[in-house]
Amino acid sequence: MKINAVHLGIFAGVWLNQDVWSNWTAAIPLAFLVVGNTSFFTMILNDSLKQIHGVALRKPGQYNWKRSVMALPTDYGILCLSFVLLGALPLFLGFYALLFIGSLGHLVLALRKWYRDMEALPSKR
Repeated sequence: MKINAVHLGIFAGVWLNQDVWSNWTAAIPLAFLVVGNTSFFTMILNDSLKQIHGVALRKPGQYNWKRSVMALPTDYGILCLSFVLLGALPLFLGFYALLFIGSLGHLVLALRKWYRDMEALPSKR
């Protein structure tokens, strides 16, 4: 619910202020909504299929700081922190657009990895 609500709220704010923002600006929250939902549900499906096939989701003690840094644009806390910039709308929308681009890039990379993970699952025929 939070993924949908935050992006739809931003969309409504941009849409209601069309005299200030161009129409293409309203497309950013809608695209971000699609990316957020796709990321979430694909991750859930990926983990569920791995569990069904008895594949460990993560190795114990495994931590990759590079992966954590690359995932920052997808972090809900960073998105919430961006609302500090709401008083300066151009800065907010610029940062929000950067978060969207980062989240889209993360999704593209994750989809490639998740596809390889699914290909490697043992067949249950």
